[in-house]
This record gives sequence, structure tokens and C-alpha cells, in this order.
Amino acid sequence: SSTTTTTTTKMNNHDPSIRSSIRDDTSSLSSIDIKQNDSQMTLPSPTTSTHNIPAPSPPAPTIKLLFSFLTPRRKLVLLAPAIASSVVAGGIAPFMTYVIGQSFNAFAAFPLTPNPPQSAKDELLHGVGLAALQLVALGLGALLMSSVTSSLWIWTGEYNVVELRKRVYEAVVYKEMEWFDRRMGSEDPANVQDTSGEGAPIGAGGLMAKFARETDEVRAASSLAAGQLIQYLTTTLTALILAFTWSPLLTLVILSALPFLILIQGFSQAFASPRLAHERSLTARAASIVTRVVSTIAGVKASNAASYEHTLLSRVPIAVPALPKIWGITSGTSQFVSMAMFVQGFWFGAHLVREGKNQPGDIMSVFWACLIATSNLQMAVPLMVVLAKGKAAAAELVSLISSSASASSNKKIRDLRRITPRTFTGDFTLSNLSFSYPTRPSVPVLRDVDMYLPARETTFIVGPSGCGKSTLGSLLLSQYTPPAGTLLLDEQD
Repeated sequence: SSTTTTTTTKMNNHDPSIRSSIRDDTSSLSSIDIKQNDSQMTLPSPTTSTHNIPAPSPPAPTIKLLFSFLTPRRKLVLLAPAIASSVVAGGIAPFMTYVIGQSFNAFAAFPLTPNPPQSAKDELLHGVGLAALQLVALGLGALLMSSVTSSLWIWTGEYNVVELRKRVYEAVVYKEMEWFDRRMGSEDPANVQDTSGEGAPIGAGGLMAKFARETDEVRAASSLAAGQLIQYLTTTLTALILAFTWSPLLTLVILSALPFLILIQGFSQAFASPRLAHERSLTARAASIVTRVVSTIAGVKASNAASYEHTLLSRVPIAVPALPKIWGITSGTSQFVSMAMFVQGFWFGAHLVREGKNQPGDIMSVFWACLIATSNLQMAVPLMVVLAKGKAAAAELVSLISSSASASSNKKIRDLRRITPRTFTGDFTLSNLSFSYPTRPSVPVLRDVDMYLPARETTFIVGPSGCGKSTLGSLLLSQYTPPAGTLLLDEQD
């Protein structure tokens, strides 16, 4: 017959003493002493546990890291054709400048006499008509390639972010309970309750806001933004090559301010990147506070804690005014330099035509090629910001993935043959078991606990609130690993 066992447990957080008594149906009484040392005991530091692996530093944000979530097959089928289509689409626009130059040469060759010959009229009509047909063909090609490029890059971005979401989910699932107790990432237990400090954890709400924002940034950077950036840079490079081919001197005069643009963008990226990462962390902490308050708004109102929560939120400097100032100054300066450098181009081009070194069509071709190059370079600047955000977001998410102690690798795990024991009774034996929660390592919850839970018997663990009953249940479920002592199931660790 089954036996009902009552185990009376008396424990407290500092100096617990536990005694369990077992009474069967025949009213026979036996007792099991749970011996504990009353002297002060120092538990091993949680940092020495094999399950508390320090989080690695975030990887460097690179283009390779941004597209590292794609499988090799999708890189070959989607990413490679997308890059090729962007290069082809970017090379169409510069050749339009050649067509415009030829049409200008046709107009310049037309005589200015009151009665031009019919041959001159026919030649002008032929030159302009041919240029019009070429522009129509290039326009249709640009439309077709833009559609193909957009489709390929959208597919690439969606597949990339889907794989990233899966990896983040798997990494969070494999996290230890200590990570959740520390509110998703605090290394210092003293900072767990502080949500406004510099090293404060972000919490569940902040983690969700951070995950949603950073995955969207990865999607935007690895989708159309990457394709358009390649297309604009290809257009810029091709236009510059054609311009230098037609008139190197005029091209150098027009693009004499280009080094200043490069320096401006370089300083902008250098100053904006660290501030951007700081802004992301502040936004995550603010989102954590807001989510917690909204989810427990009834308790906040009942406790008159609105002013306290408002003060707590005000400690987080959400606005980072330096970042928009940097981007505003960079954008305005770049626009001014780009537009101002064409004044000297027109003056020097007229000088070359008067000296007979270049034809008017060549001057117009060089001018439009430089204009296309600079305009595409300007359009590429905001995309560089999007790409920088995406790379930084990918690095943050990869650091979250790699910080998991049990994170799965890309290699397939070979299934092992199951080991089935010959006998299984189901009794638990606790010997010198000690435990403290990661958030309060200096306060032991269990100290040198000895306990035996027999199999096939109903055992009740009774005690006041805070004595450690739930802690024992968590340890029996292997949610935590005790730093000291042993927990045996059928005499197996």
C-alpha cells in the first residue's frame, strides 16, 4: 500500500534548522534529521559556477557579420545575384551622360546661318533621334533592373532576419535561470534592482523593445539599403571613370572638393557610432521602465508611486542631442560643398571650349557625369547610416546569441543512443546542499541541507514563507545548479 509521508521543514534565510518527520498509515513514527551547520558559512561565488560563463565582448560590426545569418545556398542563390543586379543597374545611368553629350555635339555642329543646308538638318535630326532612342532603351533597362534588384534584395533581407530571429530565440531559450533572475544581463547582482544606472539591466520589456528595433535595423540594412548603396556607389565609380576619360582636367576641377566630402563623412561616422550605441542602450532601459509600469499600472496607482516612477524614468537621459547635431552639420556641409563646386566647373569648361581642347558635348558629358556621381554619393550617405545601424544591431544580437552557455553551433549534433536504466525507483537524496540565488549571493537560502525523499510516497515539505520550499522545488527540477552539496536521483548525480 502507498505511504503518505509528511515532512515538516523549518527554515529561514540566515540560520535555518530543518527537521522532517515521517509518519505512515500505521502510526509508526520515524524521524529524519536535516542537519545544518549553525556557524556562518561562505558559499562559493556564483562566478565560479560552470553555468555562469561571462558574456563575451560584442563582435566587430562588419558587412560579413551582417550577412552571416544566411545559409551558403541562399548566399549563392539570392545574395550573389542581388549584388550583380545592383552593379548592372548602377552602371546604366552613367552611360546616359554619353548620349546627352552626343546630342549636344549634334546641336553644336548645326550651322547658325539663316538658311542651313538640308544635309545639316538631316544630320541634326538623325543625331537627336538616335540619342532619343538610346535614352528610351537605357530607361527601360534601368526600370527592369531596378525591379529585379528590389525583389532580390527584399528576399535577401527577409531570409536574413528570419534566421536571425530563430538564432536569438534559441539563444534565449538555452539561457540559464541566473540570466533571467538578473533581468537579462546584469553582471553585478547589486544592479539588478536599479533600472536607471549606467550598468543597469534592461529587463524583459527593454529586451523586447531592443529585439524589435535591432531586428528591424538588420532587416533594413540587409535589404534594399544594401542594394541601393551598391547601386549608388557603382554609379558614382562608373561616372567618374567616364568623366576622367573624356576630360581629366575638367573632372579634377569639378571634383576638387571631393576630399573634403570624404573627410566630413569620415568624421561623422567616427563621432556618431559610439553615441548611436549609447542611445540604443538608453532607449532599451527606458522601454523596460515604461513596460513594467504599464503592466502594473493598478499597483502604481494604489501605491501612489507615480511620482517615484516618473523620477526613475527621468534619470534615464533618453534624448542624445549630440547625435542629430552631428548628422545635421554633416548633411548641410556636404550639400553646400557639392553644389558649390560646379560653379568653377562651368567656368573652366567654357575656357576649354574657347581654346578648342574639348567639344561642347564633352563638357556637358563631363558635367552630367560629375553631377550624377556627386548626387549618387549624396544619396549613398544616408544609406551608410542605415548600414552602420544595421551592423551595430547585428553585433549586439550576435553578442546576445554567443553569450549563451548552451548556444547551438552550426554543426549538426549527432543523436546518441538512449541509455535506459535497469531499475528506477525515483528517490531523492540531498547531502550537504547549500544554495543562494544569483541576485543575492551573500544571503544563503539553503545551508548544509541533508534530506531524503523516498520513492512511491507522498511527501509534504511544510514551513513558513521564505524558508526555502520553492527553492528546493527549483533545485529538484534542475532549474539551478547548487554551488555546494549533492542532489542524487536514485543515487545518481
